Amino acid sequence: MSEALTVEWSGEHCRRRMRFERRSAGGWKRVEERRKEGAWRFVGSEIVAGLVVEGGTGDATGRVAEVFRGP
Repeated sequence: MSEALTVEWSGEHCRRRMRFERRSAGGWKRVEERRKEGAWRFVGSEIVAGLVVEGGTGDATGRVAEVFRGP
């Protein structure tokens, strides 16, 4: 199973997601999709060299609870 991160959200007109799939050659493949007529539709993709993911605590302080850094 390949390593991947997925972020999904509801936009103004549709559901969207962005997936980051680790590449064996190094870096990540970013894939953007949107939900339309009950299926995920490809929007675009690119290869990215590095990835940083920060997640807040959800409280008023805005502190970062988790940080992920990938090559």
